[in-house]
Amino acid sequence: MGIWDCFTPQIRGNGWPIMRRVISDVLLTAWLSAASSSLICKAQTNTSMPIQHLPARVRQVLSWLPADTETILVANTPFAMPLFKPDDDQQSHETSLDERFELLPLDRFALKDGLLQNYLVGERIELAIEGSRHFRPPVSNFGEMPYEGCQIAVLAKASSSRGPSFVKAAGSVALKTDNVAGQSVAVFQEKRDHDTWATLVAFPKPNLVLACTNRDYLSEVLQRIGGKIGKRALPDTLAEWTFVSTNASFWGLRHYDKTQAERDPTSPFRDFNIIGMADKQATAIALTFDSGKRNLAKISYFSSAGDILEFLQKRTPLSMKIEGVVDSTANLPVQYRQTAPGVAEIQYELGQAIPVDLFISVVMGAFGHAVYF
Repeated sequence: MGIWDCFTPQIRGNGWPIMRRVISDVLLTAWLSAASSSLICKAQTNTSMPIQHLPARVRQVLSWLPADTETILVANTPFAMPLFKPDDDQQSHETSLDERFELLPLDRFALKDGLLQNYLVGERIELAIEGSRHFRPPVSNFGEMPYEGCQIAVLAKASSSRGPSFVKAAGSVALKTDNVAGQSVAVFQEKRDHDTWATLVAFPKPNLVLACTNRDYLSEVLQRIGGKIGKRALPDTLAEWTFVSTNASFWGLRHYDKTQAERDPTSPFRDFNIIGMADKQATAIALTFDSGKRNLAKISYFSSAGDILEFLQKRTPLSMKIEGVVDSTANLPVQYRQTAPGVAEIQYELGQAIPVDLFISVVMGAFGHAVYF
């Protein structure tokens, strides 16, 4: 089966129903059609508005990420680490909406059937951030797209014994213990679908836990935590910061990296990408979910393409009108508006009409975390 014939995004994180069998065939037809339109460059992003203030703790963690980090996911409201729920566990279907978003930046903590997540169960997570880059197709053309990145949990309680205790407890299942940038790192290896994934776990400070997919990325993060100075990922000069609600419960931002277009199947700069959102005028996409605002989620899309609203409504999966999964003739609770030249906003009310699992599947594909089927 070819690369373009087998894509379906899937929910990231543990404890949620696996959707790929339900939506794979119907998403294929709907999404392939999205690449057929050529767009005219007319509008330019408005950069006159002031940059929103990043919370200090978020700014600090961003300073640790490599400069070429393309996507960040941020759980910005403190929460208690829940018990790992396997996909076949009945409790997984009862996971709260807040918890689904809270765990998106920490899905690697579910390695080895929840090993790290269960070790931290009940711990108060003050902040969770994932930084990622270099999204690639799976070697077997099946399963989640590999990427280079690091997931960082900032804990409320500092404990110098937490790291050594975890390494000791996980000794029988770890592949090895390595030294990266002067830090002891537990290395795990496991099969995910048909590919082998490595996860490197480090405890560089008494209140920090890291789970990373790539040694070089981890090394850079650890060096920056240790004091190395470097250009920040996603700097304040990016125009899209004006439109990102950085105080929301959960938010994410992807600033598209043109240098990766040839190797990244989700890049909008390809003539055709696997999520049906080819747009060579695109610059970024952002996601916001705030638990204090009912079940509302918001996508902000940045592109100088003409007819940006029509593009989003009729020619991308972000419309959620996916035949066979969502009633394409129904009046879905989705609202579109253009907030500035080159900036469009889509607001969704998640629930029965727009299943949360489907929404997260589609959006994570747009953020580079897609799954081949």
